[in-house]
Amino acid sequence: AAEAIRKEMVFDEERRTTQRLRFLAKANEELFETLDIKESFQRLAELFVSEIADTAFIALIDGAGLRTVGAAHHDPAKAPLVSRFRGMRMLHPRAEQLLIAQLREHRPWLREKASLQKFRSEVWPYVSADVASLDPQSAIIVPIFARGVTYGGIFIYYSDSERVYDDNDLPTIMEIARRTSVAIENVSSIERERRIATTMQKASLPPALPVVADLRFEGVYTPTESGSFGGDWYDAIAFDDGSVMVSIGDVSGSGLEAAVIMSKMRHIIGVGPLHQSDPTKILDAADWILNHRYPDSIVTAFVGIISPDRKTIRFSNAGHPYPIIRRDGALIELRASGLPLGLRRCAGPSATETATLENGDLLLLYTDGLTEWDHDWAEGERRLHSIVSSEAVNHASNPGRLIHDACLTNGTRDDVALMTVTLGKPESWSFEAENAYAAQDARTEFINYLREHIVDEAAIDQAELVFGELMANVVRHAPGPVSVYVDWRGADPVVHVIDRGPAFRVKAKLPDAYCETGRGLYLIRSSSADVFVERIEDYGNHVSVRLLGKCSRDA
Repeated sequence: AAEAIRKEMVFDEERRTTQRLRFLAKANEELFETLDIKESFQRLAELFVSEIADTAFIALIDGAGLRTVGAAHHDPAKAPLVSRFRGMRMLHPRAEQLLIAQLREHRPWLREKASLQKFRSEVWPYVSADVASLDPQSAIIVPIFARGVTYGGIFIYYSDSERVYDDNDLPTIMEIARRTSVAIENVSSIERERRIATTMQKASLPPALPVVADLRFEGVYTPTESGSFGGDWYDAIAFDDGSVMVSIGDVSGSGLEAAVIMSKMRHIIGVGPLHQSDPTKILDAADWILNHRYPDSIVTAFVGIISPDRKTIRFSNAGHPYPIIRRDGALIELRASGLPLGLRRCAGPSATETATLENGDLLLLYTDGLTEWDHDWAEGERRLHSIVSSEAVNHASNPGRLIHDACLTNGTRDDVALMTVTLGKPESWSFEAENAYAAQDARTEFINYLREHIVDEAAIDQAELVFGELMANVVRHAPGPVSVYVDWRGADPVVHVIDRGPAFRVKAKLPDAYCETGRGLYLIRSSSADVFVERIEDYGNHVSVRLLGKCSRDA
């Protein structure tokens, strides 16, 4: 019997050795062949669970925290649950710091069931039930580091397979961690060069946009995916007379020279209103300087001056895409003719145009990278107009970021600059979170906010029910980034929730009393005056709920 047990142990170790070697071969063939490091981390986690783990996590140090970048489970039924951890910081700050400190010792370690039980108490409450359901029994944790720099760690677990790790498993995981570190170093070198380019580019953009009582500015800039210098800019400057100049432009070409020309053009146009109030003459002056300093360059640009009373905008265009005003869902293009800077001498003088502005308008200025990312200008324009027309833009905490992300779902081959200007600042309350689970913490803050404006406790209770069901719906269907906004412009408060999840619809009634699907939104509809669901193409959903009339603000 003892000999049979010994032979079985030898056979099991030989089998596990073969398994480890097979895993290393797979990893060597399939991992880190591209610069998409996030995809490689996810593939690595999937490889672990295909051979030598029940659950696998790859986590990187993100500032002061530890963020999960790869997650997989060998059981397809549990894979969706585990995938929800991607992008999360799962641990309480203190536990996170202790774990990072251990990783920085650059030693692997084994964890058995007792220490893993303690680990469950160190995660955030909103993920504790999911972690407990994985039931980890044995674990290996290996740091990812190179040249003294700790990048993160590999965390693999056995749970229901009844297997445990031992010291013989460590060399395999350590070898994978070593290769992972080399891959990270290579990508980090490229990312470092890209960050330098981006930093120089951003240094040429305005360090801050104006803060004025009746205008709200949001600027977004994204460099090319290659990380090269670009020539796009946006700017806004408030003057002593109360007027505000907005500008946007794009230098042809790329590289350091384009970035230098961009910086000079932005500053030249920025000081123009100190000497000249006509936007066309400001562009003409910039054209004259460009021709004398950089005679082979071409720059498109738009300049607009918003009046002190915010009733009009006088503007001129030098071959740039027309800015858009969103007004009550309708789109108005600010059309003005004019050749780009560098070419204006080839045609007659341009004219300055004037458009009216109204409280609640949203003005969007953008460069062509926003619409030509797929070399299909018509489709890009259609998508942009569709997004800007949506109600979500009117209630997003950062409309510029929403427009940017919804337009560029597949990345961009060109740098992109855009700026939104919202006229009027209606009283509101907003909350943004990087994932919907954390947004549940906003309930207390939301209720405290309502109590400042509503005296009817029954109405507050009903509002809390609606808010809770909205958050529960988002957590279930779209646990990614979420934005919550409360608008008081009408007689009753309207709650807006914008998520990044798949499409859904509100059911007018439930098929039966025990139906779970759609129950939350059904309760919302039953407890509110109006529910509106809007799909943002290739982005997410916008749900707005008008609370019942008795929630009106107390005078």
